[in-house]
Amino acid sequence: MEKIQEIVGDRGVVHPGHPPIVGSPLIAAGHTYQAGTLLKAAADGYVAARDAVTGEGAAPADQADCVLIQDTDTTDGAKPGLCLHHGMVVLARLLNSFGSGDPVPAGDAMIATLVNRGIYAVQDFDYSVMA
Repeated sequence: MEKIQEIVGDRGVVHPGHPPIVGSPLIAAGHTYQAGTLLKAAADGYVAARDAVTGEGAAPADQADCVLIQDTDTTDGAKPGLCLHHGMVVLARLLNSFGSGDPVPAGDAMIATLVNRGIYAVQDFDYSVMA
């Protein structure tokens, strides 16, 4: 993992209020995830964390371990994906991609698990209008 100042291609997921700590964990094969997808560690690599409200099943939400910050396609095999492990993310950009179909906004229960990993979801404000 490394501390960086700027992320390219993150679809506005990373908030600039705190330098992010990122890593490149292995993303499990057979998935296409957009930047902002909440991921959890699994035996074969990172996969989408399940949100009890927007995902399949009725169990409590999974613990999200990181936030994917670049689109990643592993339909042709597992590969590393750029993930935020500590820092600030823009609340409106977080996605739940568990199950079939298009990703949906991540639910409150899932977002609440991020703070356990040192990831803080915040509103995005345009401070330039205050100057």
